[in-house]
Amino acid sequence: MNKFSIIFYFLALVSACQMEKDESDISLRNIELFEYIRDSTSIFIKTNELDVSGYFEGDTLRVKYYSVSPDEYYTAFKESEDFISYFSREGRFNEKLGGGVYRKNDSDLIINVDGNSFLFNDNISESNWFYHEGKIGEYHLIKSIQYEDVLAYYLNSKTGNIEKFLALGNMATNIRERLVLYSELPTPIYSKDNTEITIFQVNSDRRDTLLFVQSDWFAMFPFFKNPHELYYIHSTYDDQNGIQSSYAKMEISWR
Repeated sequence: MNKFSIIFYFLALVSACQMEKDESDISLRNIELFEYIRDSTSIFIKTNELDVSGYFEGDTLRVKYYSVSPDEYYTAFKESEDFISYFSREGRFNEKLGGGVYRKNDSDLIINVDGNSFLFNDNISESNWFYHEGKIGEYHLIKSIQYEDVLAYYLNSKTGNIEKFLALGNMATNIRERLVLYSELPTPIYSKDNTEITIFQVNSDRRDTLLFVQSDWFAMFPFFKNPHELYYIHSTYDDQNGIQSSYAKMEISWR
């Protein structure tokens, strides 16, 4: 075996070990988040109250969805290929920092763009919280809670322009494939018969809508296990029965 072959096999071995370590780190952080949510919040449901199935499709994507057992949802949560993000007024989990994005004094979120610094301040007296979800294409995605509103800001990493265009909804992001699922939430103030579900992809500095539907249900705590599988809590709401839910899965295929 010549020296070049030895170097090649050595690099391949190092790469395989690093991939295994990365997967282990992701699994560990997902498990830690799962245990926190299970023990500290009321996000997860105990049993399925609904049995759901169906599909919707557009010119680009076809999505099949159906109920799954709680155990399947929990397993997929722990085995997601990326850190699942979560933040609330009580804390931040798996915030993606680095690359000019950092926190100062655990309250100021600072993002550097072309020599300029953009400050997002967690001001408890004004009930504001900010969280860096990650960078998708040319955009930094910043989630926020301001009083009772949940918002999402997209900060262009080239121009510094901020676009606020998503509110009152749940989101799942797949940073690697630049995919975002957005599910609008029904509210007593902003009530209508159907809510909006959108899957879009961020390509460079634009947002391409891959699928848009109006539905009588909405997705709670969605996350991508991978680009083709998304798990969520399928929920319906009405004044008589309140919220009823089922753990569910979306199978996403490109047309």
